Amino acid sequence: MRPPASALRRSALAFVVSRAIVWVAGVTAALSLDYSADPTNRPIALGHTAEVLSAPAVRWDAVWYLDIARDGYTSGLHAVFFPLYPLVVRAVSFVLGSLIVAGVVVSCVAFLAALVALRRLTEHELGARAADRTVWLMALFPASLFFSAVYAESLFLALTVGAFLSAREGRWRRAALLGAAAGATRNTGWLLIVPLALMYRGEAGRLDRGALWLLLVPLGAVGFWAYQWAHFGDPLTGAHAERWWGRQFVGPLRGVQYIAENVWHTSSYLLHGERLGSDLHQIALLALLAAALVAFAGVVRRLPAAYWVWTAIGLVVAISAPIPEFPLWSTPRFLAVLFPLFMWAGDALRPRVYALALAVFAVGLAFVSAEFATWHFVS
Repeated sequence: MRPPASALRRSALAFVVSRAIVWVAGVTAALSLDYSADPTNRPIALGHTAEVLSAPAVRWDAVWYLDIARDGYTSGLHAVFFPLYPLVVRAVSFVLGSLIVAGVVVSCVAFLAALVALRRLTEHELGARAADRTVWLMALFPASLFFSAVYAESLFLALTVGAFLSAREGRWRRAALLGAAAGATRNTGWLLIVPLALMYRGEAGRLDRGALWLLLVPLGAVGFWAYQWAHFGDPLTGAHAERWWGRQFVGPLRGVQYIAENVWHTSSYLLHGERLGSDLHQIALLALLAAALVAFAGVVRRLPAAYWVWTAIGLVVAISAPIPEFPLWSTPRFLAVLFPLFMWAGDALRPRVYALALAVFAVGLAFVSAEFATWHFVS
């Protein structure tokens, strides 16, 4: 296997090319297009130049993360967002002097680290060719826009891939600590205990005392739930606050029902020529989910059980807490962190299909970056 320096060099090229697309498209759109003021009604005072330069990074949820980094959890609505990312951003801001600059730096560094770890992990499992392709597919995937925005996605991806890589190399204490950090970054992070336990059992043949390290994995989430209990009087304040955004936990079966109903209504509107733009967006999200399910079937066939179990957890969670009227919203962002899907695609796609996928992804990344920068909801 190639040394880590090679993984860094090869991953860095994909990182630089993809982030250049994000910033060129986003800044150009912010300069060229008319758009409304911040729809979140939580404005950040910026001059014109800073507003334009930060447009590809500071939109939508980024405003909430910056609120937390600056003032902490001042309301139950903030508890939707887990604490590790804003804590890291706050710490880095003491050095850089700006929360926004710190947020972009933290996200970009975490994304580059995630790509390097993903390349190494994929080379372990599928070989060097698949590793190179996987990195490019991940970097150019349109929803990778969020990996350089002031969002927690890149940190979560780096921690989850890092936990898998550490487990794959038999470094169980590190895997457990990274899993605990992932649990403090996003509400599904603590569930890493399941695939990590599968990997441990696969290596050791059974769960023995060495597996006790994995009991650290849920502690990041448990710590945040304890904080919510002490601060707000309810350990699930954040989960309940999701309703403010229209989301509710209904389980996977009801979630599938909402998706089926949405597909039916969308098809009806399209046949009658109504709501064309909105419905095409829904069709695109449905096509993306269908492609993800095909890739998931490939992961089941091609990769060890821990990979498809982790992917299944992500898919089930995404489907189980929808906005009833728009159950597919945020699907691209949820899929972007399910790295086994990209590992399978990097290994399985034929050369022409792979080249076409990269071209489509690059165009899509430019488009969503321009939309995001001008306050359009793209996920």
